[in-house]
Amino acid sequence: MYITVKGKVKASQAAIQELREAMIQYKQAVNTAVKLLAAGVEKGKVKKWLGQASPLMRTLTDAAVDYARQMLKTTHSKEKPTLKKPLLKLKLRPSKIITLNSENSVLAIALHLFKEKSEQCYHAYLPANKYIKPPKPTRITFFEKRGKILVALPKAITLPEPKQTNIYIGVDLNANFRHAAIAAIGVYDPEAKKLTITHVYNLADHIKYGVAKIPKLNEKISEIHRSGNNPRKYYAKITRIKKDFAHKIAAKLAKLAEQHNASYIFFEDLKTLKPSKHEPKHLRKTTSKWIRKLIIKYARYKAYQKGTRTAYVNPAETSKRCPFCRKKISKDEPHYCQYTWIHANHALAAVNILRRGVAKIYKINEDKIAVTVTPRCPRGGGVGVPRIPEAGAQCAMKAPQRGASASGMQTPR
Repeated sequence: MYITVKGKVKASQAAIQELREAMIQYKQAVNTAVKLLAAGVEKGKVKKWLGQASPLMRTLTDAAVDYARQMLKTTHSKEKPTLKKPLLKLKLRPSKIITLNSENSVLAIALHLFKEKSEQCYHAYLPANKYIKPPKPTRITFFEKRGKILVALPKAITLPEPKQTNIYIGVDLNANFRHAAIAAIGVYDPEAKKLTITHVYNLADHIKYGVAKIPKLNEKISEIHRSGNNPRKYYAKITRIKKDFAHKIAAKLAKLAEQHNASYIFFEDLKTLKPSKHEPKHLRKTTSKWIRKLIIKYARYKAYQKGTRTAYVNPAETSKRCPFCRKKISKDEPHYCQYTWIHANHALAAVNILRRGVAKIYKINEDKIAVTVTPRCPRGGGVGVPRIPEAGAQCAMKAPQRGASASGMQTPR
């Protein structure tokens, strides 16, 4: 597995200016190659023509054609993709990347960019102990951000062995940002076929709500559309806000899995969920703006680096029945169950996902797994206060835990 390491590039003013010119020429070469490849011209002919017409070295023009092919493969729109920001993607041999200082990860990178100019040397300053010299040719990217030239290099990492514990996490993802991810943590006893829920967390709590700006940005986009202009920068801002929010949710989930030593995180298999024409308009909009894929994507690799694996379960009826009493759950009202202090519908759905995931791992029918919960009394006198147990039942109430809410959900800090 590889991660991307970014660092600052320093060199003389002449060398930096030459690198900026090469990035602009590379951008033009990529856009030209996209047009020719989309018109049906063969890849070999495009490489040959660009190698003769462009002032860049042949290796760079070949890399530009390969990048153009990748852009055409990954685009889903009918319009031809265009590279808008200048950058430079190339493949370097290990002899072109020399480590000057291993402690501070200072690298000397030799580049031959133009046919008529000589080779230049650039120094890349990476975070301490973040870079190891690659044993084979490495793809690196130069780009500009806020007036500074940066470089991105891949680094191979060794992953820890997968955890072998009987602690699991079920996550219910929602379109509402305030309840974007609800996590239920449970311990499974395979001999007694008993799943005990120990914690329920709302991962969206205590996150800076940049997502609160999205409705105003959407209103601004509508105004710009009515005026006939292009609201491209507002769309880009919404995308950045969503990615930042998804990263924070995923980081919280990975940290939670590490703290509780969980071996698996279970998600609903919602890959095929798309806006349907038969749904009301507001539901279609909600489904299209859901960031569930981003959260799962980021959570998978963040948890995998800590030894926690992820798995998908069937989403059928996970939010329709209570996992404790098996009664139907109302969509609009909280579900009060005599067997648990958890009554938030999203939290009950997370418990159902957890139960189904455990059944999948142990290859048994989920109906055979008994679900219980550790008894505790949420603070305050709200709706989370458990009912009086029946005669003969034992219920040792615990003191309120830090971060508990009246709905029975906790908020990790």
